[in-house]
Amino acid sequence: MNSRGHKFDILAVLLILCVFSAAILSLLLSGAGTYKNITEKDRASQQEQILELFISNKVFQAENRDSVRLTEEGGVSILAVDSIENGEPHVTRVWCYGGWIRELYSDAGYNFTPDDGEKIAKAEELSFTEDGGLLKVRIVSSGKEDIRYFDMKGGKR
Repeated sequence: MNSRGHKFDILAVLLILCVFSAAILSLLLSGAGTYKNITEKDRASQQEQILELFISNKVFQAENRDSVRLTEEGGVSILAVDSIENGEPHVTRVWCYGGWIRELYSDAGYNFTPDDGEKIAKAEELSFTEDGGLLKVRIVSSGKEDIRYFDMKGGKR
């Protein structure tokens, strides 16, 4: 009889350990899922901030308001910032093509194609419009639309 009670005690302890282990595993898995969601949201927020700073710096670097142009070349919406380097006209273009926001700094006479430039960040769409003296930037990235407004005054302050 004593042997049988001892077996039940061992089984009870093992059962409690299994339940405890399952509870810990469940807690760890839910914590890992929460951590993953938080890091994904942080990454998306950081991407938005980087793009916002990138575009605002391009506009800020303009010598004056007339140096900032909104144009369309090669079928894409372009933010163009004109500058003079060593007496020669240059232009910095920002646009979206092939799933990437791109940038190209070149002489003003460069024969632009949408495939050109450095890939800056992933995005599905990027468009620029002027709205009451403000630059309206519409970015679609990871299926999420974001609209930002920037002062088009330009000028190094």
